[in-house]
Amino acid sequence: TFRVGGCADCFVEIGKVEELSAIIKYLKQTERDYFVLGNGSNVLFGDKGFRGLVLHIGRRFSDIQVKENTIKAQAGAMLTTVAIPVDEMGKIAGKLLIDRIEGGHKIPVKAILPYQLIVRESCGPAKK
Repeated sequence: TFRVGGCADCFVEIGKVEELSAIIKYLKQTERDYFVLGNGSNVLFGDKGFRGLVLHIGRRFSDIQVKENTIKAQAGAMLTTVAIPVDEMGKIAGKLLIDRIEGGHKIPVKAILPYQLIVRESCGPAKK
């Protein structure tokens, strides 16, 4: 998104997981340098560029899954923010800690907190 820095020796757009897997296997066998690039919004290369292969996975790998208190995001997902009410998290953690100290809850306790997944619009493609 900054549009600065040098070029890579080779830049490849990856479309499927199988392609990515096969290319990385080949690159490891041939001991070639490579870099897996998501959307690139937080990556800068120097003016000399990258002497190797850049594998761009981008938005084709942008799945985000939320299940209970676990968030899984593929490397091409847009930068996001997970908003969790920190004050509520602190209160629950404090209660659990005091309860543990006083001899309660000998087994691990799982607390599910409310959250909000916010996609940051500022991370879209660069304006022309």
